[in-house]
Amino acid sequence: MKVSWNKIWNAINPYVVIIAICMLGVYTAIVEPKFFAADNFQNILRQFGALSLASVGMTFVIISGLFDLSIVGIFSLVSVVTLGLVGIIGAIPAMLLGMVLGILCGIIDALCLVLAGARNDAEAVFITYGMGTVFSAVALMYCKGQTIRLSGGVSPLINFIGWGSYLYIPVSFFLFLIVMLIAHFFLSKTKTGTEIRMMGGNREAARLAGLLISRNTVIVFAILGLTATIGAIVNFTRTTTAAAGAGAGYEVNTILAVVIGGTRIKGGHGSVLRTTIGVFLVTILENALNMIGLSSYMKEAVKGLILILAIWLDYRRE
Repeated sequence: MKVSWNKIWNAINPYVVIIAICMLGVYTAIVEPKFFAADNFQNILRQFGALSLASVGMTFVIISGLFDLSIVGIFSLVSVVTLGLVGIIGAIPAMLLGMVLGILCGIIDALCLVLAGARNDAEAVFITYGMGTVFSAVALMYCKGQTIRLSGGVSPLINFIGWGSYLYIPVSFFLFLIVMLIAHFFLSKTKTGTEIRMMGGNREAARLAGLLISRNTVIVFAILGLTATIGAIVNFTRTTTAAAGAGAGYEVNTILAVVIGGTRIKGGHGSVLRTTIGVFLVTILENALNMIGLSSYMKEAVKGLILILAIWLDYRRE
């Protein structure tokens, strides 16, 4: 019987990146047995928190047919401002104000896209990159180039979010589950969620059908700002420090997680639940690369190449 290599390739195409990361995990477990240790598993779940929360918002943006590179600036700005306020007004008020700031940053992003008439992901890339640079610059001016450290001692709430756990599962992971379930319900069960997917599928057809494109764009980026803020809070509660470069790398990691999770890069199709799988794989990738002793430069190169491969495969599937 003649083997159809084309059919075999089409069958494994959606899983090439997943298979590659799993193979890396197996290799790491062989050369470093501690990879499957309980402590390392808990460490993976802690690393999972900030990235997974930021990736939820990125899923909304990409499904809507747009793209975002401002998440780096939002993450950094929210981190330094919120942590700086913790010692002044307390943890809970500071976190609430941080969430408001993150949502405002997302809304500013959306308004820039709407006013500029951006209609696709290519146009959104340049505008959001510019806004991310602005947010990062504001963060740098706020902290004057210095690392902000938590003053007045670590509050019980910060310690609980950053290092609390139940049955070896970090509190930050449970926080992610709550956000993920709410986001999944919103995206799959509400009218606005359906409109967001329709926007990504065919923006012009959605406009002609009477969908409120501008309003939904604002909603999508407000969600991104909120989830990026919650991710930033989870991150600095672990380290109790924040700097203007706190968000570095999150644009690559979140996009990589969303694409690996199966969300179509051109928009219209995807799921927050699938992004969860993507985040888990990216976290395992990061952890495995650390355990085999790869330098930070090589790690970024590997992730960049995997992102290119994932996007190329997504276009090939289309």
